[in-house]
Amino acid sequence: MKLKDKLKTVLGAAAVAGLLAGGSAAAKAESAADIAVEAAKQYSGTTLTVIWEGSPLELYERPVNKFVAGFLGSPAMNFIPATIEANGDAPCFRLAGDLRLALPAARAGDFNARAARQVLLGIRPEHMHRQREGAPQAGFEALPVGIEIVEPMGANTLINFHIGKTSVLARLDAYADEQPGEELTLLIDMNRAVVVDPDSEAVI
Repeated sequence: MKLKDKLKTVLGAAAVAGLLAGGSAAAKAESAADIAVEAAKQYSGTTLTVIWEGSPLELYERPVNKFVAGFLGSPAMNFIPATIEANGDAPCFRLAGDLRLALPAARAGDFNARAARQVLLGIRPEHMHRQREGAPQAGFEALPVGIEIVEPMGANTLINFHIGKTSVLARLDAYADEQPGEELTLLIDMNRAVVVDPDSEAVI
């Protein structure tokens, strides 16, 4: 569903029409962010017992539930089924195909106590990067993938692949020379990953 249609569903056509009518690009962008936040709040209020507030950037970085995480940001956040595995100071998330991604120690919290729990690992397309030469940054985990679709968008390139049965989208910088059928190793910024309870849809 397109963002405009999402907004219509939650706020109604009149509010969206007002957003799209006239005004400078900067004003429209500010209004869009405000409306997106309000839509997320209204949606959450009808389905969950949640009290929260914050700027669009704060909600983008630290969403409280799956809806907010998926609503703010375009392309939308990927939600990948995973199982928590205890691993000392850095718990791992086991994905389909026996792939594993570890959380940084600073984010470990009580995830080791949740070992064997099924979760959704939320990763934004823009938080995936091509593997470069040299040591990766702290909190970045390597993920080998098989490219299925390459979509140049001018300023960036969208790469589509699957992890198990889940379709995943990565947004990389421009001038990509990758081709469908090739293998690619991505670096996943686990500092900014989101962990969601699939039952309550709350962020853990």
